[in-house]
Amino acid sequence: MKTMFSRLFACLMCVVLMLSSLCFAEAEEQLNGTCGEKLTWRIEGNTLYISGTGPMEDYKEIRMPRTDGESGTRIGVNSPWYGNRSFDKVVVEEGVTTLGNYAFFNKTAIVSVSLPETLVSIGKFMFGGDGHLKDINLPDSITCIGQNAFSGCHSLRSLSLPASLEKIEFGTFQSCDGLSEIRIPDSVMSIDRYSFYACIGMDTVLIPASVTEIAQDAFGDCRGLKSIIVVNGSYAEQFCKENGIKYTGVDTLPEAAAPAAKAEITWNVKNGILTISGNGPMEDFEYTYDESSSTPGRRTVNGTTAPWDDEVFGRVIVEEGITSIGKRAFYNHKDLKYAVLPDSLLYIEAYAFDTTALKKITIPGSVRRIGANAFDYCLQLKDVILPESIEIIGDRAFVNCTRLEHVNLPASLHTIEYEAFDECGNAVFTVEKGSYAEEYCNKNMLAYNYGDDASVHVPVGNTSISWKVEDGTLYISGTGAMDDYNEVFGTHGTTDKGEFLGGNTPWDNEDFSRIVIENGITSIGKNTFRNRYALVSVSLPDTLESIGEMAFGASPSLEEINLSEGLTSIGANAFVSCPKLKNITLPDSLKEMDYGIFQNCTSLKEIRIPESITTLGAVLFSRCTNLEKVIIPASVTKMEPGIFRDCENLKEVIVEKDSCAMQYCIDNNLPYTIVE
Repeated sequence: MKTMFSRLFACLMCVVLMLSSLCFAEAEEQLNGTCGEKLTWRIEGNTLYISGTGPMEDYKEIRMPRTDGESGTRIGVNSPWYGNRSFDKVVVEEGVTTLGNYAFFNKTAIVSVSLPETLVSIGKFMFGGDGHLKDINLPDSITCIGQNAFSGCHSLRSLSLPASLEKIEFGTFQSCDGLSEIRIPDSVMSIDRYSFYACIGMDTVLIPASVTEIAQDAFGDCRGLKSIIVVNGSYAEQFCKENGIKYTGVDTLPEAAAPAAKAEITWNVKNGILTISGNGPMEDFEYTYDESSSTPGRRTVNGTTAPWDDEVFGRVIVEEGITSIGKRAFYNHKDLKYAVLPDSLLYIEAYAFDTTALKKITIPGSVRRIGANAFDYCLQLKDVILPESIEIIGDRAFVNCTRLEHVNLPASLHTIEYEAFDECGNAVFTVEKGSYAEEYCNKNMLAYNYGDDASVHVPVGNTSISWKVEDGTLYISGTGAMDDYNEVFGTHGTTDKGEFLGGNTPWDNEDFSRIVIENGITSIGKNTFRNRYALVSVSLPDTLESIGEMAFGASPSLEEINLSEGLTSIGANAFVSCPKLKNITLPDSLKEMDYGIFQNCTSLKEIRIPESITTLGAVLFSRCTNLEKVIIPASVTKMEPGIFRDCENLKEVIVEKDSCAMQYCIDNNLPYTIVE
């Protein structure tokens, strides 16, 4: 019996070993493969290597199962390394000539990329959404960088554009809000739409005489832009004059400054004091996790990769020479009560002092930007002193500072992002009369005073507009424009910003399936009815002139809405992801159709564009999978990328001969019919 048991046990172990071997082999296979006819890839340690000669193949967006324990799908990419989280560096070796579309799209762990001198082009959406990417060399061999290639790369601090680049495409560097200066090389002739849109940290742009075309909104929403330097007599100078843009004209553009030496930072802890010394920026740090969590898709944050993370200290002294506090530098150091910062400091990055015991913080007079969630959950913080140099306060920078009493908001501020001071108790803000900060306080209903004038102003929003919910219907009545509202994000999961939880609308916790907006209302603000899961129908008034960005976005039950004559503007993503919206009649008064208004509206079948429209925004009907017929008049003279991307059932685009729409169909291989 004993012998038989031993044999059975031995057989069982053999089976286990064989299965383990197969699993190991499968894991090994996932660490390498091909990515082009003559290209291979492999992952060694924390680095992905691309080797061989010639071009990389293109990739595309796909729908993938969620891995966070939630039901449904998410947007991913079909590149072979997309799901692998073990690398944060990419090395593309000599011989590779192109990087394919979407190859590293939304690979948020990537920090640095090394590119070869043989590279001639970078595909569209290549590094888009890679929020941690901060170090990349762009060799002068590159002649083409695809649309949105770096959009949303928030951590990029500096970038040298290749000397052979011919055009800056649509949205290439959109929302790269860490960039402070951009020098356009002499080889560039055209700067397309949204190229640097919402680069809110950028203050200087140098444009050479070689540029002969600049799209109207190439530098749109660059709120910190102080200096556009152009060559006297150039197209760029004329562009600035015609559009009322302040500029400095020179005969010759100044030479580029030599790249800064890599920072050398040292630190020590003594008697409960952490002292940080050196020159240049601190590095950013990542979260570390408890991998033993049993909840699918959820991981418990243990700490960060900061070298002092296991040390205990109540005071931080950052010495002169340090230019930035890195991401998560002091995250969750709950004993930290005091911080002394140097006059050399320029930036405080995201989550830098998140969940600490700071009671007061004085920001030095050199600091320009405070990053997202930088002082999130500082429950003891009462007083914040901001300098006249400060320009940007990131989203949720001081959220949950429940004991905050006073913050001065200087006139130098031009950007305060999402919910920067949400859940800040009874804080009073000191502002200058007529400043951006006063406007921000009024819009977000924050109490403020004017410094010497001790009286406190408590905004109440547009008091001429009221609302009520009766029998499942939300009624909006009054006169004038509705307020804009902000998104509210949670801190679930592992993303920096968290997931969307709702808005700060006064009706956010009310239940209704119908909305009636009465005559007298002239505009619907941003995010006003976003994520209303039960909303089925909307009635709009004849007085309505504009619908704001994301106003009805992600309302999955919305079936019916009338767009009355008189409406002139619909904001970006206003009806994104409304899959039950079947019929839309666009009014002849409409003048603007912005980015992504109807993307993911999977029940739409037919659309007629009115003759009042001249431009169709990017991804306008993207992933409208049941869209069959579109009528586009000759009045449309500009069509941006991806308007009908993934409209797999589009059978007919009706166009006029030799029109912009006809050429767009030809260029994008879309079926079209010519009419007189």
